[in-house]
Formats: sequence, structure tokens, C-alpha cells
Amino acid sequence: ISPPPKAVIPFAENLLSATITATVQLNSPIINGGSLNITTSGGTISISPGSSGVSCTYGGHLSYFGVGVCWVQGPGGYSAVSPNGLVVNTSAATASIGATGMTATGGGNTIYAQTTGLMISNGTFASALSATGFSMSGLPSSSPGAGTKKFWYDPADGNRVKFAP
Repeated sequence: ISPPPKAVIPFAENLLSATITATVQLNSPIINGGSLNITTSGGTISISPGSSGVSCTYGGHLSYFGVGVCWVQGPGGYSAVSPNGLVVNTSAATASIGATGMTATGGGNTIYAQTTGLMISNGTFASALSATGFSMSGLPSSSPGAGTKKFWYDPADGNRVKFAP
């Protein structure tokens, strides 16, 4: 970096404050240890050597771009993208998508969708659907009554699954 040009008008007194506007150009910078940090009134950008990546903070949010991952975090959760998939996490729920399927959880419920089938669970009961069948746990053994629109199994009829319309 070259020294700034000398002032055209000489100062008669000590300079107590000033605003300097400058353009800085970095041609092929090499970061040896440490990092390059650029801080503004809104946030900070940090560039670290090697595989550490680039991070940016602004208004309570953090963005990170590194080898094989992009991460964005804020007060309510985070999102991350990598070659393995996508994850979105909030205080209420989490969803992830990968090469073989998807998972979503929230409010005590979980949904798994994979190439082999679909499963839904609330921690007590579960339903599964695949190309070869359907299963459901926690079915009542007596009719829940007309108008409930629920499945049940009938032990008196060979444990057949029935639907109460």
C-alpha cells in the first residue's frame, strides 16, 4: 500500500478530526496466519486462510461460506447447504433433505420420506407406506364411532382393519 498523497493545502493547526475517503485495491492478496476483516457500521466480513472460508455478520445474522458448506444463522435458527443435502432448523421445527430422502420434525411429529417409502410418527403412533405395503400402529380395537373418520381393527372379525366414516 502506498502512502497517501500530501495535502495540497497545509494545515495551520493540529488536525483533530477528518473524514478520509479511499479506494483500496488488493491484487492477489495472500493471507498468512490470521484473517482479513472488513468492519462497517452494519457488520463484519472475515476472510480466513485455507479452508476456513468467508464469514459475514450483520444484524444478528451470520453467513458462512467454506469448503463444501454454506451456512446462514439468525435469531430463529439456521440453514445449511452442503454436497450431502440441505438442513433448515428453527425453534419450532427441523427439515432435512439428502440424497436418499427427507425428514421433517416439529411439534412432536416426524415425517420420513425416503426412496423406499414414507413414515409418519407422533412418538406414540406410526404409519408407514411403501411399494409393498401399508402399516399403522396404535389402532383402537373398537370402533371410534360414526363421523370420526378413523381407522380401527376388529378382533371379532379376524383383526381386519376398518374405517369409521
